Amino acid sequence: MAYNSKEHWIPHFKNLQLLLKKPTDIENIRTELQYLHSQLHQREVYGLESPTYYDEVISDLNQNNFNICPTAKNMTSAWDLWHITRIEDLTTSILLCRNRQKFDEFRYKLGTDVTDTGNAMTDEEIFRLGSELSIENLLLYRKEVGKKTKMFIEQLTIEELSRRFLNDEVCRIKNEGGVIPQTLWLMDYWGKKTVSGIITMPMTKHQIIHLNDVRDIILKYKKNRKRS
Repeated sequence: MAYNSKEHWIPHFKNLQLLLKKPTDIENIRTELQYLHSQLHQREVYGLESPTYYDEVISDLNQNNFNICPTAKNMTSAWDLWHITRIEDLTTSILLCRNRQKFDEFRYKLGTDVTDTGNAMTDEEIFRLGSELSIENLLLYRKEVGKKTKMFIEQLTIEELSRRFLNDEVCRIKNEGGVIPQTLWLMDYWGKKTVSGIITMPMTKHQIIHLNDVRDIILKYKKNRKRS
């Protein structure tokens, strides 16, 4: 793959972290954030001409490598993509935008009755999720979530960066099925953050970690096929 996240993405993330320590330049913050976020989604989300890192990662995604675990990490591409998309939707829609999740539009299209982030899933549950999910609709759901976050970034202000979340807003995550009893700690983790904290984790850093995992799974699958 041509895009090297360590070389091309991480320097921008480190710069964003510096800008957010004492935020005064909202234009530079937006510019860095838009670049980072754009690489985590389809190029159509930002209207880009060149493929993004995400485009490269999923270019070889198919039914054969969607629900397998050929690496040492105990996850699948299906789980990784579900996980980061649900978390982005929950945190962007509920905490940042304070409105409805995009999930409401896709709940009955995705093919599964799972609604949470998947953090506490067993191996069996991970593979069951992958067997149920519609790849096409999962990627479409992810695209719509990306568009929503993009709109939030465009309207971001310096004042908004330090906003903390109300208890009622955090409780919506549980009430709308975003967490289960085993993962209630996520509410506490996100609830203690500010908007600035959500921007760095999970909006950006969390997603690049899991996209790298998807890349590794697909590359490992391709190598195994060549050997066989």
